[in-house]
Amino acid sequence: MVARAYQPENQPEIVQSETSEKLTPQEYLRCERAATTKSEFINGELIAMAGASKRHARIAASVVVHLANQITGSSCEVLFNDIRLKINEAGDYVYPDVLVVRDGGEWEDEQFDTLLNPTIIIEVLSSSTSRSDYNDKWLRYQQMPSLSDYLLIAQTQRRVEQFTRQKENLWLYAIHTTPEARVQFDSIHCSLTLGEIYERISFEENS
Repeated sequence: MVARAYQPENQPEIVQSETSEKLTPQEYLRCERAATTKSEFINGELIAMAGASKRHARIAASVVVHLANQITGSSCEVLFNDIRLKINEAGDYVYPDVLVVRDGGEWEDEQFDTLLNPTIIIEVLSSSTSRSDYNDKWLRYQQMPSLSDYLLIAQTQRRVEQFTRQKENLWLYAIHTTPEARVQFDSIHCSLTLGEIYERISFEENS
């Protein structure tokens, strides 16, 4: 494991296109709840989500199973699949691969499908999403006071990156690369080894 203190840069100004008509967050939610496919919503624009690979699904499922087994009987809950996350007051919405929430969570409305206060966000990286997961989304996630940990899991190699909130807007950055390496989540008193995360993954296969 390699760890160092991480100081986020000031969030850059986001330039919006003047050529496309923007939706309001209310319009997005109304359309999204009626849609048969999922789209994220950033800066007033819909971003269609691609289907996940078998490898992606296996990794996410392993994370969910091993975390859920550890938090049984606690006030924490593991959420995944169709749970949206509202990530700022501007009304941007995304679908992280896995979320952990404490004490039932805070929700956008009575439909309980849009979370406001995640404790942990976990993303399984893919070629189509990794740039956003590392940059745009991460800049927004840092502004969420409830967030204690952000985990980025590679698919094509054994590599897990972890950002853990420290004091004074600092984040501790760690890289885990060996099967016995343990990712510790102090905020929920749980941990995952890379062996557990990648237990159904062969790095010799391409699927």
